[in-house]
Amino acid sequence: MPRPPDSKSIRGFRDIRPCRKCREPIFFATTAKNHRPIPLDAKPQKLVRVELGETIPGGTQRELIAHVEDAYTPHHATCPYADDFRQLKGKRSTNAKS
Repeated sequence: MPRPPDSKSIRGFRDIRPCRKCREPIFFATTAKNHRPIPLDAKPQKLVRVELGETIPGGTQRELIAHVEDAYTPHHATCPYADDFRQLKGKRSTNAKS
């Protein structure tokens, strides 16, 4: 998973900027599925990804290998004003149909 910049505009990332509503620092990434922008909290959380390793010698169990990685939370999950943005999006699509 890519890391966001520690300062502005590093390696193709957009600037870290404050959310328009709650003022917490965020940056935008593009979703792999539909290529839409998604706001992410700028501060990473630690994520532990576990995978099965080789069979333990002399045993029938496989070892578990843990990888600690940085993960970024979608800002709509932490922003107290997330519903305000959803309402704005709905109003824009309603106005576009008129």
